[in-house]
Amino acid sequence: MIPFLVSISVLRLEPQSSAKSEFIVNNMADGKWEQVKADFKALGRLDDGRHETLRQVAIGDLCGQAESDERYGAVLTGMRMLKEHGADPNGSKGLAIYNASIKDHHGDVIRRLIGYRVDVNTLCSSDGVHLVWTPLIYSIKWNSSSKGTETLLELGADPNKWVQSWTYEKKKTPRLSALMFAAEFDRADLIPILLKHHAKLNARSPDTGQTALHFAVMANDTKALKELIKANADKNIKDKSGKTALDAAKQAGKSEAVKLLS
Repeated sequence: MIPFLVSISVLRLEPQSSAKSEFIVNNMADGKWEQVKADFKALGRLDDGRHETLRQVAIGDLCGQAESDERYGAVLTGMRMLKEHGADPNGSKGLAIYNASIKDHHGDVIRRLIGYRVDVNTLCSSDGVHLVWTPLIYSIKWNSSSKGTETLLELGADPNKWVQSWTYEKKKTPRLSALMFAAEFDRADLIPILLKHHAKLNARSPDTGQTALHFAVMANDTKALKELIKANADKNIKDKSGKTALDAAKQAGKSEAVKLLS
C-alpha cells in the first residue's frame, strides 16, 4: 500500500488530473520509476496548462520527503525528473525551499533547489501567509540538523537580514536577525556557525534595540548565553527601554543568566 505523502494542496488539482497527481510524488519517493514513467506519459508536460496546480506544488511536496534517509536519493532523482517535465521549483510561494529548509538533514536537496535558481533569501511559508520567514530562519527553528543551516549559509543565505512575521492575530512581530532567532529558539549549536558566516554579534533589533544576548536571556538559554559571551558579545548594549541584558536577567529573576553576565 502506497503511503499518503503529498500535501493537501495536491487535492485541489483539476479533476481530470487529480487521480494521477496524488500518486506521482508517492511513486517517486518510493522509487517506483517504471510507474513514474507511466504517470508522466499519461500526464504529459506539467507546464502545458492542464496541470497548473501540480506544476506549482509537485517539487515542494517531494522536498517534504527529504527528512527520510531511505527516500533521500529518490527525492533528488524525482526533483530532476519533475523539473525536466516542467514543474516549477519556485511554485506555491516557495513551498519547495520551505520544505527543504526544515526537512533536509544533508544539504543536497537545498543545493539542488538553489541550482534551480530558487532565491536562498526568499520569504516563504507553508501557506504563503503566516510566519513568512527566510529558509535560514525556518532551518534554525525546525531543522534538527545543523547541516541544513550551514548549507544555506554556504550558498548565500544572509544571516543579517531582518526578518519579521505576522502572528495569527495579524500583528507584526519585531524584526530579528538569524543570530537572535538562534538565541530565542534554543539553538546554541548554530551560534558558532552563524558567526563563522559573518552574523553580526552585536546587532540591535530596529524595533526593540535588543541584541542576541537579550533574546538568550528572555529564552533562559544559558548555552546560547555562554556561546555569545565566549564570542565577546557586548554586555553593555542597552535596548530601547534602557536595559542591558544583565538588567533584563535581574528583572526576570534569571539567576544563572545574572551570574554569567556579571
